[in-house]
Amino acid sequence: MVVRITYVVRTSRYRNRDNGIDDERSTLSVPTSGSVEGDAAYAVVPVRIAYRQRGHAVVENGAWTFALRNAGGTWKIASAAFAPATR
Repeated sequence: MVVRITYVVRTSRYRNRDNGIDDERSTLSVPTSGSVEGDAAYAVVPVRIAYRQRGHAVVENGAWTFALRNAGGTWKIASAAFAPATR
């Protein structure tokens, strides 16, 4: 079974404005692991987050872990957590 994840990043405009962040973009890759059991699933998805902070380009790599629930035949994100890549 393939679970396709469509994830919309919603960030606080106030947090971003206070920290001088703009032009934020997240690029999700193919999930590296995951599991489906009944109406629950999880997926680990590598992500590249790029933005400008006070005029300087910043790139962060890491992974989103999504917990998913099947509600009426549609998989929905129940929870998500980001972990930065270790160096």
